[in-house]
Amino acid sequence: MTSPPHSSPIRRYCRRLAWACIWMVLLATTAFLASWAGIQAVGSQMAWHLWLKSHAGGFLVWRLCLYGAIGYGWWRLRPRLLRREPSAHARLLRVEIATGTALFLMEANAWLYRS
Repeated sequence: MTSPPHSSPIRRYCRRLAWACIWMVLLATTAFLASWAGIQAVGSQMAWHLWLKSHAGGFLVWRLCLYGAIGYGWWRLRPRLLRREPSAHARLLRVEIATGTALFLMEANAWLYRS
């Protein structure tokens, strides 16, 4: 997704925004199709909901493994980013805190919903 050097900043911004929108639509479509396939597989929305509730522990383990893998990748990537741009330390710290807070709130919401 490289832009020609002569393109304007607004054009580059619009191109990035368009790609972000395309990815969001693709992710939402994938999530919808996965849910629809699950509903079709078990027969009804209520059965799908019960199946999801009964397998919530497995999904928690899956999410924790995913968070761990992403965290390990970040742990390996972070020093390279700081070597390349030492002034980015404060920005990275803000992003890390925001990410940790978002993950905590999402998991707390899932835990409260399950109760």
